[in-house]
Amino acid sequence: MYKLRYKLSQIHANALVSTAKISPDGRYLATASSDKAVKIWNLATGELIRTLIGHTEGISDLEFTPNSAYIASCSDDMTIRIWDLQNGELLRILKGHTFHVNSIKFNHKGSILISGSSDENIRVWDVKRGKCLRVLSAHSDAISCVDFCFDASIIVSGSYDGLVRLFDLDTGQCLKTLIDDQRGPNFPITFVKFSPNAKYVLSSSLDGDLRLWDYMNNRVVKTYQGPNCTPVAEKYTLGSDFVIFNNQKCVVSGDETGHILFWDVQTKKIQFVLEGSSNSSPIMHVSVWNGGEVLSSVSLDGELRVWDYHEIKKEA
Repeated sequence: MYKLRYKLSQIHANALVSTAKISPDGRYLATASSDKAVKIWNLATGELIRTLIGHTEGISDLEFTPNSAYIASCSDDMTIRIWDLQNGELLRILKGHTFHVNSIKFNHKGSILISGSSDENIRVWDVKRGKCLRVLSAHSDAISCVDFCFDASIIVSGSYDGLVRLFDLDTGQCLKTLIDDQRGPNFPITFVKFSPNAKYVLSSSLDGDLRLWDYMNNRVVKTYQGPNCTPVAEKYTLGSDFVIFNNQKCVVSGDETGHILFWDVQTKKIQFVLEGSSNSSPIMHVSVWNGGEVLSSVSLDGELRVWDYHEIKKEA
């Protein structure tokens, strides 16, 4: 079960917080908000290490490089900024998008960055040179989310056009367009993520459901819903993840009532629920480290919580 290590309130004063991410090495926690700032925290203690200032509009997403040496941020100011975590130095500003940049993701080497924007395009960037390698005209509405599979050969994107699409990184070719025929109207897609083995894609949309796709066969294999089939999210983009504990694979996501939900991947049943907000504020992002050993959550009103997983030993 998860035990609360600490919680911090109003981490960006009165600004609306968009995301919180744990670094791959487990040392840092980064948060971003409408106040245009990125804050870097000591994950273990909750101490603020530094604040990164430079964006001129609110920040939508953050992404650490795999070696935890750098962090990228994207903003409504149409730019992506890459920062040195050790000293807070701004290293690169990536320009090219013509509207808000909503989502970013590094490849497994940290050499390539992809970005999704409200300009309906995905851009592929050479991080070291700061150059755009390719522009994918991907959707017919704002792109809310992008992700790489583990070897970065395939990109997945979600959009307000209600579609999930997969692209070949090298050619830019669209490989698949995923549509749930059972769903009816195409509700905006707000989040996508490859499963750890890259055989499936997890998506969330504003009809309130999370879906697990067997994308090779264009098929929804699991649908995850809130308690008593209530919607998980109908207004906000809420980040989700996969966790494993006691050899049990789960999907974890916040909801719009301040709770963190854990579903068994196979049975779709909610295993347990954590309280993520003192004020029932939407949980904007849940980030896990080391398969779920540590979990962080952040609410729209700026309450940050960090949890540790403690295995419950069954009595003989």
